[in-house]
This record gives sequence, C-alpha cells and structure tokens, in this order.
Amino acid sequence: MAADAFLAELGNALEQIVAHPKLHPSYTRNTRKKSLKKFPYAVVFREKKDTILIVAVAHAKRRPGYWAKRL
Repeated sequence: MAADAFLAELGNALEQIVAHPKLHPSYTRNTRKKSLKKFPYAVVFREKKDTILIVAVAHAKRRPGYWAKRL
C-alpha cells in the first residue's frame, strides 16, 4: 500500500534526522529540511537544545513556506 510505504519512508527520514540533524540543509526561519526520496514531501524541523521539533511534513509542490505560520 502507498500509505504504508509513505509511513516507512517518513520513519526512516525521522531516524536520520535524529541521528544526524546537522547533515540536512538549512531551510528557512532557523529550520532544516530532509526531503523524502520516493514521495514529494519534506520534513521541516528545528533543532532545540536536546530536542528536535518537527515543524511540518510539507508537500514539495505547494507554495513554499505555507507551513511557516506554525512556528
């Protein structure tokens, strides 16, 4: 199922973010972005002292920064 594949890829992306947050490029408003490989989505996150805050799982084809009001 596509939903299962999406969740698996999202889970892998989250594991990579937690393991190595600085490897992912800076994005906007003090955030970083990890793009999914098989789906047109990106995980937008912010690093805090000992926490990673997931700001959005954003669709890549929507208006850039449409999620920014969540910050």
